[in-house]
Amino acid sequence: GLPALRIGPSGPNVSGRARVGRATGRGRGGPGNFGPVKLVALTGGIGSGKSSVSERLVERGCLIIDADLIVRELQQPGALIYNQMVERWGDRILAGDRTLDRAAVAGIAFGDPEELAALNKMIHPTVRREMHNRADAVNEQSGLVIFDIPRLAEGGPDERLVASLLLAIV
Repeated sequence: GLPALRIGPSGPNVSGRARVGRATGRGRGGPGNFGPVKLVALTGGIGSGKSSVSERLVERGCLIIDADLIVRELQQPGALIYNQMVERWGDRILAGDRTLDRAAVAGIAFGDPEELAALNKMIHPTVRREMHNRADAVNEQSGLVIFDIPRLAEGGPDERLVASLLLAIV
């Protein structure tokens, strides 16, 4: 099976699990099947239990590719999404150390539907593409690769996913 890894920025994450850094490669096969790996999306809102389910899936040998971790990586100074955001909104979204001032970004994006749409257009396709690149890097292994992706619907349809698990707290 697959190693119990969370794929995101290199180095340990907050829970201490190892993660694989940037990966490239091309898969084979049809929707949801490129080599022996199957892609499944794990999605749900804040507090829905995605992290708990993700932890249990890792314990059972699934590989997790975390969209939130990838967004954070791609919003670091010099990275693709960071550069796109600075190009659009300028220095007003930067903190003194040149990292993103998330409160400033939120003030712009959540105060104007057009700016939110622009931010989503920068983030969702880029993150989806990076998630697939990282999944492609493990295409010689067999098992399930779980896309931990909180906002699956915003990214549009993804023909490579064989299933989606929606979590909700009731």
